[in-house]
Amino acid sequence: MAAQIDDFKRAIELYEKIGQQSLETDLGKWSANEYFYKAALCQFAQECKSGECNDTKEAVERYVDLHPAFENSRECKFLRNIIEAFNANDVEKFTDVVFKYDSIIKLTPWESRLLLRIKEVVRDGITAPAADLDSSKPAAGQSAAVPEDLDDPLDKLT
Repeated sequence: MAAQIDDFKRAIELYEKIGQQSLETDLGKWSANEYFYKAALCQFAQECKSGECNDTKEAVERYVDLHPAFENSRECKFLRNIIEAFNANDVEKFTDVVFKYDSIIKLTPWESRLLLRIKEVVRDGITAPAADLDSSKPAAGQSAAVPEDLDDPLDKLT
């Protein structure tokens, strides 16, 4: 519930607590991956607006330390791949990684909402900042033609 109202800090605390408690029993270990995965998604959604994901990457490594089986899970590999795409500011790779994961493990609407939030940050990071546009102003007497090799970032989203 906390994650649904964007109280990610509380959601992370709860998912981590339940994940750690799950590790205390043999049967519970099977569900620990899911809790750590959800905690990392919440961490990523919270942190992505800053343009970084260092805390998310550290959280994933901490979960691997707590539960070594997490490292070889699909969830962990997925998290590492979307972190890599985020750091590369590569919306196409991010979309491809999410699509491939969804084709194996169907994403819930909750996961989709968080991933869309992260994707929007990746996408917005690809667009040229206003300062870069100012440096391309034509000199006095030159035309303001747009170079043909300049792709519209929106074309990459469709």
